Amino acid sequence: MGDLRVRYTDTTDSQEGARRTVLTGVILAVALIVMIIAETNWPSVLRFGRAKPDLMLLLVLYCAFSGGPAAAMGVGLAGGLLQDTFSAVPLGLNVFCKVLIGYVVGMVGRRLVTEHPIVMTLIVFVSSLCEAALVILLSFLYEDHVSVRFMFLHIGVPMAFYNSILAPLCFYCADRVRVKLSLPSVRRSKSFQSE
Repeated sequence: MGDLRVRYTDTTDSQEGARRTVLTGVILAVALIVMIIAETNWPSVLRFGRAKPDLMLLLVLYCAFSGGPAAAMGVGLAGGLLQDTFSAVPLGLNVFCKVLIGYVVGMVGRRLVTEHPIVMTLIVFVSSLCEAALVILLSFLYEDHVSVRFMFLHIGVPMAFYNSILAPLCFYCADRVRVKLSLPSVRRSKSFQSE
């Protein structure tokens, strides 16, 4: 009789785990679609001067902090592919940058104490600068007329500041959704929790 209870509990736990995995996938798919719609259809609403946020990068970074490098790389692959599809950059440029940034931040996030909002905001700022530098330098390889200095100083740096300002609010809202739906997390940031 004891064996039967253990099997039933294991089956129930595995079904619950499968349900959470599917729910997490659906929520990430919806988040990817919402981010790409916001970036492509409402760029003037999101723009502040010349700066506009890279919402897809914020989603990748959130997944790196809460799900680790594998989750960030998966979201970076899907999100980068969506961005490449709807932009004028060569196919694979955003994919490469998002996957690389997601992997590095996911690995660094495991080794650093990222529970403080200032630390997380600094990581978002540096990641945004690195991603902007990668996109600009790789774009320079494809096109001769790209002004690296101008693009970095007038587009990359303002985008990094904008991402850094939006990150605490976005991460807090995402944590509230994750906690409300009881979704799993590899690493939970106490500073953005809403329990």
